[in-house]
Amino acid sequence: MNRAVVAGLVGLLSGLVSGEVQASSLIDFEDVGAGLAAEDFVNDSFGFTSGEGTFNNTFDDSFGFDVWAGWTYSNVTDNSDPGDPSLYISRQYAAQPGGGADLLGDAVPGGTFAIGYFDTFTPFLPTIGFAAPTAVESVMLTNGAYPFLSMQNGDGFAKQFGGTDGTDPDFLEVTITGLDAFDQVTGSVVFALADFRFPGVNPADFILDTWEWVDLSGLGVVSALEFSLTGSDVGPFGLNTPAYVALDNLVVPEPSAALLLLAALVGLRRVRD
Repeated sequence: MNRAVVAGLVGLLSGLVSGEVQASSLIDFEDVGAGLAAEDFVNDSFGFTSGEGTFNNTFDDSFGFDVWAGWTYSNVTDNSDPGDPSLYISRQYAAQPGGGADLLGDAVPGGTFAIGYFDTFTPFLPTIGFAAPTAVESVMLTNGAYPFLSMQNGDGFAKQFGGTDGTDPDFLEVTITGLDAFDQVTGSVVFALADFRFPGVNPADFILDTWEWVDLSGLGVVSALEFSLTGSDVGPFGLNTPAYVALDNLVVPEPSAALLLLAALVGLRRVRD
């Protein structure tokens, strides 16, 4: 291959990396949410596809109650405290901000978002797959209403974060792990959903109740994202804190950009060979 072709491939790669060629696509779940009634959600074992992402799910109601993990999509806004901790689970399909997110992080009542649940006993990881290798850029995350209420007040299974005097060093974190086409880890990002590890009774302690942007660009080119949760309140079967995370506005390159990147990488490899 001549030098001009090599220079062209290098230029394409540079443009993709710098963002001059790459266009972005937003996974905001409004495509799947268009069919939802108000205060509704979809949770079944088929999972779902939104934009460029495929969201996994496992679901079983044969026990007389729902046993599930993975992802569901929802527009439920009811994040109110029902008063009885045994009823906190009735808020499991709501995001604590009270709706999906706009790009400024403000809650949009009626907007669609995803709720991920990590089954720590199985375990079953909420996973987002992509049809083509994708350089993910960013995503918005927050707490679900159920774990927020549990961490704020405690319930029959999980403790109140900070304890009775507010000094217990409690935390809940979500780890987003990038996987390539061969299921090899490309990197990971840790984001705190709650953190009471600051010294003493500290105003910096928090339980997240707003939508926040999380930078995923360090994960590189991935074929899938896996989400897992870790925290301070742990029992024999894993986390006692309800292991939920709410997600919206996942930013990825448009398919055309991903294909251009892949073609450029293949071209360079052939030049080297």
